[in-house]
Amino acid sequence: MPHRHILLACLLGTFTLGGCGSMLSADKRKLSITSSPAGARITINGAPRGVTPATVEVDNRRAQNVVVRLDGHQPARAHLRPQLNPKYLVLDVFTPLFSGLFVDGAKGTWRELNARGIHVKFSE
Repeated sequence: MPHRHILLACLLGTFTLGGCGSMLSADKRKLSITSSPAGARITINGAPRGVTPATVEVDNRRAQNVVVRLDGHQPARAHLRPQLNPKYLVLDVFTPLFSGLFVDGAKGTWRELNARGIHVKFSE
């Protein structure tokens, strides 16, 4: 009987902690945004986030719509989408009872942004 409790505790721990993606990947990512010339206004998902050069924190698991505006120029736009990071998927296959596959799959933690920065060069 005590062995059943230990097994149950181990299984519950695995499910609540999650898989490799949940434990190893970050929910937030720092994104460096620069422009030439500097001083352009940054908007991410419709919210003002400062002027270039800037490093902003974004949600690593969601698409990001970045707009960089400089007076007298057309706005520059970038749509960043989270991509599958196969290392977490492979690592999850080796977790007990494949529980990481279920947890990370449900949470979407196999996906993350791969962009580290954006540079916009406005014409003179």
